[in-house]
Amino acid sequence: MRLYLTLALLFACSLFTYAQTSTIKGALVDSADKKSLQNTVVVLVNGKDSTLVDFTRAGAEGDFRLNVPDTGNYTLMVTHPYFADISESIKMQPGMPVNMGFINMISKAKLLDEVIVKANKAMFMRGDTTVFTADSFKVAEGANVEELLKRLPGFQVDRNGNITAMGQSVKKVLVDGEEFLVPIRVLPQKI
Repeated sequence: MRLYLTLALLFACSLFTYAQTSTIKGALVDSADKKSLQNTVVVLVNGKDSTLVDFTRAGAEGDFRLNVPDTGNYTLMVTHPYFADISESIKMQPGMPVNMGFINMISKAKLLDEVIVKANKAMFMRGDTTVFTADSFKVAEGANVEELLKRLPGFQVDRNGNITAMGQSVKKVLVDGEEFLVPIRVLPQKI
C-alpha cells in the first residue's frame, strides 16, 4: 500500500514539473511625467473564457511580472484610478517569455481635456415669438407645411386651413424667415 502511495506521489510531482510556465513582464510609466506608477493593478485573463490566470500590483519602480502557462492567447489588463485602462492581447509561444517594456499610461484628466456640447433645440422663444426647428419634428419626405404644423405641439390646422396655437388664432407663419400665407390652402386629397 505504501509503495502505491509513494509511486502516486512521485507521478504527481513529475506532472507539476512537466507543466511549463513562462513570464510576462514590463513597467508602467505616466506618459506625461515619465514617473513610474507603483501599486497599479495588472491582471492576466484567458483569451477564450476570461478566467483569471494571474494578477499582481506594480512594484516601486512600476515593474510587474506575471507567471503564465507557456502557450495560449491571453488578455493583459492594467487599471489605475487616475489613468486610462489598458487592455492588450498577448499570444504566448512555447519557451518565449514576453517583455512588454515600458507601458505608457495616459492620465484620465488628459483624456477629458475638453468637451463641446451642442444643443439642438426643437423649440425656443425669441422675444414674443415661438421658434420651432423644423427638422426636429419627423414628417414624411416631401410632406407639406400642413403636415409639419400638425406635428408641432399645441398647433391645430382645421379643414379651412386656419391655424390655431394654444387656442389662439395664428395670424402669421414664417418658414425660413419668409411669410407663409394663413390660412393654408389645402388641396383635397385623393382617396
